[in-house]
Amino acid sequence: MKGLGKDLFAQMRRSRQLRQTRKHPSPTAWATLGERHLAAGEADHALAIVEEGLQDFPTNDRLLALRQAIQKENLRERVRGLRQSIRRRPDPYLYARLADVFRELGELNKAERIAEECKGRFPGDENPYLVIGEIRAGRFRSGLMARDGKIAIDNLEQAIQINPENYKARLQLAEIYAALGANSRALPHLLHLAEETPEDAHLRDLISEVGARPVEEGDVASLLRVAERKRSTPYDFHDADRGVDEEESVAPSVDLTVLRRGTMALFAIREVVALYVASDEHGVVEARENPQASGQSFREAAAKILKAAKASSRKMDMGGFAKGFLEGSFGRIVLRRTHGVEIALLLEGSASFGAVARHVDAFFDGVFGQKRKGSRAGRS
Repeated sequence: MKGLGKDLFAQMRRSRQLRQTRKHPSPTAWATLGERHLAAGEADHALAIVEEGLQDFPTNDRLLALRQAIQKENLRERVRGLRQSIRRRPDPYLYARLADVFRELGELNKAERIAEECKGRFPGDENPYLVIGEIRAGRFRSGLMARDGKIAIDNLEQAIQINPENYKARLQLAEIYAALGANSRALPHLLHLAEETPEDAHLRDLISEVGARPVEEGDVASLLRVAERKRSTPYDFHDADRGVDEEESVAPSVDLTVLRRGTMALFAIREVVALYVASDEHGVVEARENPQASGQSFREAAAKILKAAKASSRKMDMGGFAKGFLEGSFGRIVLRRTHGVEIALLLEGSASFGAVARHVDAFFDGVFGQKRKGSRAGRS
């Protein structure tokens, strides 16, 4: 009874804190409440609270990190359960689910190893070939390594051989061939798909485009090596069924006036020596620096650093670049990219990353939180 009373008291206290947080919302209040529910073993409640907090503060680092931690722990629990089930009774369906969980976690190498293990046990099942084909196709798109392309093609071809009606495998294979200029190989797959989905405008456009091209010269291995050497394919990849970063695909429209106002507040921070702010929607919004600075402008340097960070993140299968810090003789640089808006701040050498990071959080909350404030009134 004593333990039950203690649990009931704690639950009542968290309910009271939820009412107070809704009445006076702040990132710290939402995150603290979510952490308390998580510590109490109430992961589902914790996630619901974090999601509610993110409605008010959609770019807050602490809330985003807490949501990611909760989601990852839930996925880890699923991994443990699936592994136990596979040990008890191996099944290709369980292997496919386990590989999908690892892909959700962003652990593509583990997903591929699971698929390889499944191939060894169930060589007649199409799913492990599809998993490996999709992973390697994504890597080939971003890195254009011939080996990735070859592994993707081999596995997608095998998945289609096992199941000719595997739509995903056939579409991805056709798009790789089309990008390489292997037109006579791409076209039969596209025509097969069009018979099943004649209303698909993407397929019709791609068939028209590929059908109008000349027949390619050379084998696929040669085309892959050329793409790797030139760092480009003869034709662009089409976007259908392509795995894009969630952060980029749902990027909200940005009010340029709000963005510029926030930029002025950033440059007013005492520790900031120079800044660069740009967005996918509006291009370079602001680039300011000490007029006495010499050498390469911070605008040029920041643009190159952010471009390199995005490219490296994709090549390393880390998803889209979100944030980072640099330190050197030039001082300290804070980098951040959220919903298509990116900033780089050059700080004094002795400046605290943590203190400036809080200003950066406030900047993004101001830019993306404006449309969220009205939602609070409807919550009790």
